[in-house]
Amino acid sequence: MGIQEIAAELQKEHIPKLNGEPVWSYTGILYILTNERYIGDELFQKRYTTDTLPFQKKINRGQKKQYYAEDTHDPIISREVFRKAQELLKRKSERHGHQNNGQYPFTSLIVCDECGTNFCRRIAKNQRVLWTCRKHFKGKHLCSMESLNETEIQRCFLTLYKKLAENRQEILGSYLRQLEELKDKDFMAHPDAMELNRQIAGLLEQNHTLHRLRAKECIDSAFFIAQSNELGQKISNLKAELKQYRNLNEYADFIDNTRLILTILDSPMPAFSASVFRNIVSRITVTHETLRFQLVNGLELEEERISGG
Repeated sequence: MGIQEIAAELQKEHIPKLNGEPVWSYTGILYILTNERYIGDELFQKRYTTDTLPFQKKINRGQKKQYYAEDTHDPIISREVFRKAQELLKRKSERHGHQNNGQYPFTSLIVCDECGTNFCRRIAKNQRVLWTCRKHFKGKHLCSMESLNETEIQRCFLTLYKKLAENRQEILGSYLRQLEELKDKDFMAHPDAMELNRQIAGLLEQNHTLHRLRAKECIDSAFFIAQSNELGQKISNLKAELKQYRNLNEYADFIDNTRLILTILDSPMPAFSASVFRNIVSRITVTHETLRFQLVNGLELEEERISGG
C-alpha cells in the first residue's frame, strides 16, 4: 500500500493517533515510517531556534549541525524492518520521480471518499487530462465515483487559495493560536514530559541545598565545585532531552506548516502553480459533491465541485 492509502485505511478504521483523533495524513504516516526513535536511536537538533528577534523555531535543513546517537533507548521495531522500509520508500520515490518528472502535482494525493482508493492520471480521447479512481477505472460496479477533469481540480484550488488569502487571519491566524495552546497543553500533560520536569525539579532542589550548605560553610570549596558541576551537567542533559521531546510533539509540524502557508499567501497566485499546491496541500478527498483539501498543517477545507470542468 502507498502512504496515502495507509492514511486512508487508518482513518476509515477509526484508528486514533496520540491525540485520540482518527485523522491521518500523508506527512503523519511518512513521519512514522522515517522516525529513527522507533529503532532506539535519536537524531538531535532536528529543529533549531533562530538567533535574532523574533525568535522562531524552524526545521533544520542544514543550517545547524545535527548529531545522531545510537541505542539511546529501547527500540520497538528491529533495524532490519526499518532498513527495508527506507529502501522501499527510496525505490518508490525514485520511481515516481522518474515517471512524474515534476509534471503531475496531483499524483498520490487524490483519494476517493467512496472506496478509499487513489486516483490515477489518464488522457481521454479528446486529449483532456482526467484523474480517475482506480477501482472505478477497473469497473463501475466497484466504485461509482466519476472522473475529475484536471482543470476542475486546479480551479477549485485557486478558489481555496483566494479564500485563504482574503481570510488568512480569521482562518489560519486563529488556527495557529489554537495549535500553540494545544501543543503546550499536550506537552505538559504527557507522562514523559512530567517525569523529566520532576527530575529537573529534584536536581534543582539538590543544587539549592548545596548552595545553602556552602553558605553555612558546612562543605569545602572543592566538594562544592565538584558536586555543583555534576548537578549542573545532569540538569543541562535533562533540559536538552526535554527540549528534544518538545520538538517531537506532533503539533510542532502543524505550527511550522501553518506559518509556511501564511508566508506563501503573501504572494498572489493568478494561475495554478504546482509548487504552491504541493507546499500547501497534503491530500484531496473526492466526494460526489465536493473536493476536500487537507492542508499540510492538518486543516481540512471543502470546495464544491465545478460542473462542466
